[in-house]
Amino acid sequence: MKKIESIILIVIILLIALFLIISNLHIFEDDIKADLPINFVLKISKIEDGLPKTKFTHQIVKYEGFQLSYNEENEQADWTAYILTKQMIKNSTAKRKDNFREDKNIITETANNNDYKKSGFDRGHLVPAADMKWSENAMDETFFMSNMSPQYPDFNRKTWKNLEEDIRNWASKNDSLYIFTGPYFGNSTTTIGKNEVKVPEYFFKAIYDISYPEYKSIAFFIKNENSAKDYKIFAITVDSLESLTGFDFLPKIEHVETIENNADINKWN
Repeated sequence: MKKIESIILIVIILLIALFLIISNLHIFEDDIKADLPINFVLKISKIEDGLPKTKFTHQIVKYEGFQLSYNEENEQADWTAYILTKQMIKNSTAKRKDNFREDKNIITETANNNDYKKSGFDRGHLVPAADMKWSENAMDETFFMSNMSPQYPDFNRKTWKNLEEDIRNWASKNDSLYIFTGPYFGNSTTTIGKNEVKVPEYFFKAIYDISYPEYKSIAFFIKNENSAKDYKIFAITVDSLESLTGFDFLPKIEHVETIENNADINKWN
């Protein structure tokens, strides 16, 4: 009889312990949900919905697949912005033609191929050509010089390329991303070519997962140098990137700041 009573007592203790564990899990889940406002939705249907807010006013140009703000002083874009979806990746059939050329859409004119010739720098895409392979025209427009920025060869062909490739994988996995890219000049005074194209000290990307229900963001701030470092070590929060650049990303989206303070690369990989 005592043995049965002991078994019953152990079962009761185990049930109480299980109840407490489950209760704590529910509390933890509620804490996670509390991070986001009730009914929070990152509703972005077009690029214009998320263009960054800045202290300056430069020419904004709209292309088929992306938009950019052109800075005549630096002879390149301040930033580029576009939406990349799983369907776009799936429809990536356009052929690359490497048609690098001046951009006649820019009122003040752009740099040209001669500026980069024998400079030691690559014509680095801000909006990757491969992200626009869903349309022949959209991909062709990525070769305008307004979308180019001087990048060291190893940086462009390894570090930057690896980041671009993984972002396409993230788009396939997460369905829809909103992506910002741009140069950061810091203390750089180096220029190339007759048009004096300024060489950035860093490059940045801010990526938002805008697909329900797992909204998240991450940013990268990477030094422009002739080395092939792993881009993952340069992950920072979008909050930090906004402080560095002075840009306010997705300024029209209410409560977006609730997902701008995490730089956990594991959530993406």
